[in-house]
Amino acid sequence: MKQLLISLLILSGLGFAQQVTTIKGPEHPELIPDEAAAIAVFGVHSDTADTTNTEKHHAKLQLVPDDHAIYDAAMATFRQPKSRGNTYNNLIQRLSPNGQAKLRWFIQSEKAHMQYQIHPPQQHGDMPLTVASAWTLYFAENITINEESHAIIITPQVSISGDDGGYCPAAGSFYGFDIPSVMLHGNPWQVGPRFVSGGESGGGSPVQFVYTFPNVTLTAAGETVDLSYASHVEGECSGHNPSVASDSGKSKTPHVRLASF
Repeated sequence: MKQLLISLLILSGLGFAQQVTTIKGPEHPELIPDEAAAIAVFGVHSDTADTTNTEKHHAKLQLVPDDHAIYDAAMATFRQPKSRGNTYNNLIQRLSPNGQAKLRWFIQSEKAHMQYQIHPPQQHGDMPLTVASAWTLYFAENITINEESHAIIITPQVSISGDDGGYCPAAGSFYGFDIPSVMLHGNPWQVGPRFVSGGESGGGSPVQFVYTFPNVTLTAAGETVDLSYASHVEGECSGHNPSVASDSGKSKTPHVRLASF
């Protein structure tokens, strides 16, 4: 019985094409940092409201009950943005030797569905030089379809995670916010929530957005199915705290493109 492999074709890069180092997971998974890859994966797995995908993830991991409970507790903690640092290393230390081996293997295998970008320091108009930032784009579906069935319905997930590089000026009490968006071929762009970024020219703020595309129908008909995916993150600085609902009368700088796949 023939199987038709779903292609994971990455859309061509946008924006900082000449200045960005892009690592493609299918070609060089060993160059993607383990922690960055794990954060991208955990962003998908921590969505416990999606029971169907949670069951898929557990089936891939194949952890024993005790390790399974530790992993689920770590995912619940991961949903809190301030608790994401060193999640992978902390989890590894708590699992049994067997669980450690399985988690390491799983993270390495998922790198084949990622891209990792390193952005050098950038000057954005009158804003200061930002520190380097890194972003990971991740496609969580891994599936084959039977040529004889011709069609299948899936719920693929695309995620973007990374650090905005602290692009807002530290002087003048500047704040900012980041807006991530993700896209899957044949589906519209999906815009994520605002992530607040303080005026930290020497540091950055974490961004994590996962979107599940519902009821995506794939038809085989003897052809390779295109599941290209892409993402971008835009930021804006403002002279006020963006958590305040109203910003009338406040001056802002234009949007800047922080990352683009």
